[in-house]
Amino acid sequence: MLNIKAFGKRVQSARKELKMPAETLAEKAGISVYYVREIERGAKYPSLSTFVDLANALNKTADELLCDSVDRDIPLILNDVTKEIEHLSVEEIARITAVVRAMLCK
Repeated sequence: MLNIKAFGKRVQSARKELKMPAETLAEKAGISVYYVREIERGAKYPSLSTFVDLANALNKTADELLCDSVDRDIPLILNDVTKEIEHLSVEEIARITAVVRAMLCK
């Protein structure tokens, strides 16, 4: 089930991350500023086409905007993990691997 409040917060957070005014997002998504604000506060569900327009305007994927509403595939999760650790040193990655193995009792 879609957590509309959380979705709205993620839209707002993504917009602010880009330092994008609500007016700019509205223009890029082809909707009114009022509608952007209603979505961001969790009062309105966007249509599928508006959702796609918002995601494109914010340069976000569907799973990034719906992360608590959609079951994520293992490859997507592994990709997220890889992104988090790819900048680490070999020693840091080895420590993380040891912790994971310990958690899995291996």
